[in-house]
Amino acid sequence: MRLFGVTCALLLLLAGARSLATETHQLTTVLKPGINFVGWVGQPIYADDLFEALPESQLVYSWDGEAKQFRFSSPHLRGDLYKIDPGMGIVIRIAGDETVEWVRPDDRPAPILFLEPGWNLIAWSGADGVSLREARSSLDLEDADIVAPEGVTRLDFADAIWVNTPHAIEWNQVAGIPLDLIATGAASTANKNASVTEALAAIDWYRQEFDLEIEAHLTLYLHFECEELLADALPEHDVLGDLECLGSYHPFSAWAGPDYVVVDLGALYMWGNSWRPHDFFRDVYTHELAHILQYQLLERSLLDEPAWLVEGVATWMTTHRKILGIITVSNQGVQK
Repeated sequence: MRLFGVTCALLLLLAGARSLATETHQLTTVLKPGINFVGWVGQPIYADDLFEALPESQLVYSWDGEAKQFRFSSPHLRGDLYKIDPGMGIVIRIAGDETVEWVRPDDRPAPILFLEPGWNLIAWSGADGVSLREARSSLDLEDADIVAPEGVTRLDFADAIWVNTPHAIEWNQVAGIPLDLIATGAASTANKNASVTEALAAIDWYRQEFDLEIEAHLTLYLHFECEELLADALPEHDVLGDLECLGSYHPFSAWAGPDYVVVDLGALYMWGNSWRPHDFFRDVYTHELAHILQYQLLERSLLDEPAWLVEGVATWMTTHRKILGIITVSNQGVQK
């Protein structure tokens, strides 16, 4: 019955969580007339919503590192840049002769980015006042280049920068990130970035909302074929013996152990979420981290506990976070 006590404690935390008007951090960016390089650090946003929040903007474009081409959108001509994701660098052209103060969400995206070979236009998620030399040294890659917009010699949070790398790399812009990601070859750069961003956001959400700290150093596994993951990606992981392949079309999108989460990317496409991976991973990690907290609080396996109780708590947490997100967006949104 210890799980019942743990469940009651979690539900009391839920009831005592901060009010539905969850605090949203904001960032003020001064945009000058003409071209402005900006790092996007909010939740995913559609280009149309950006233009509505920033009516002085005439054009927004970004560089697609995978396709090796620019993508754009404007208020009067819908281009091929439909959505702006956390960690992207964008270029905004402002009309008129006056500067604009733009108040936008600051959700502190994951400071780990997966970069394509060649040029990448990305957001800087590290500390303020970092020199280009210091930023480049954190890449730990001699052949990589970092280019900032004209006149920028030190990087501040939410700046946009160009990075040129000879091969695909993982760039951790801040030391001490409490997780690792292992993905089979079919996982795209966009899915890996979305996975890390939403996992760190879920860790922070449990910390801020319930004062619950994930103590384990997490490993995230992304796969399309479970057998491939077990054969190639997991041989050195301590929990290898605990994992089972449940079949290509099993109903589970993910499962968790005491210090890991395995995500079936097939569910991302099966459930029609391939065009919005952040929504998919946000729900997955909110749910699975609830299980990791159950492991942490119980200090034993969950397999012998009532499934309705184990899953009920995790589902409740996911639904609660969705409701908070809907209310926060409707009350605040992206402001000018």
